[in-house]
Amino acid sequence: MLQWPLGLLADRVESRIIMLSATLSVVLCSLALGAVLWFAVPHTRFWLFGLFALIGAGAMPIYTVAVAHAYFRLGRERALGLSAQLLFLWATGSAIGPLVSTAFMQAVGPNGLLAYLGLLSAAAAAYLAFRLRRNPPSANPFAERPATAPTIPDVSPSGRAPTGK
Repeated sequence: MLQWPLGLLADRVESRIIMLSATLSVVLCSLALGAVLWFAVPHTRFWLFGLFALIGAGAMPIYTVAVAHAYFRLGRERALGLSAQLLFLWATGSAIGPLVSTAFMQAVGPNGLLAYLGLLSAAAAAYLAFRLRRNPPSANPFAERPATAPTIPDVSPSGRAPTGK
């Protein structure tokens, strides 16, 4: 729901601020959802659907904004290597994430999933805040953006540049 608007906003504002804001929204919604479940708030089903929708709306765009940020920082020359590394990290997280969240759920109960999501998001938010303080955004939000329109790099399966026909 928010991938397109947040991606568009990240093109105009420092993308790390967008990622930090989205991550903090996931942390806050996880805490709110935990409070709804803990205190047995009336209309629990309404709160569950609404807060889980907000968690998804904040969590899903983070990856796309982070990938775009990485591509803009590294440039076209390193796009192929960056893609391989990002796919490897994504696959590693996809394999480890369910195991760790299951362990949280076994230790805490069904609310362990919220604890896992909240703690993971809080750690990501802390890292993003640290990076923003250590390397503040430039005065010009377009400083790291390429001057030309984005294009697909010309590479062949062997990794060498294709020869002309």
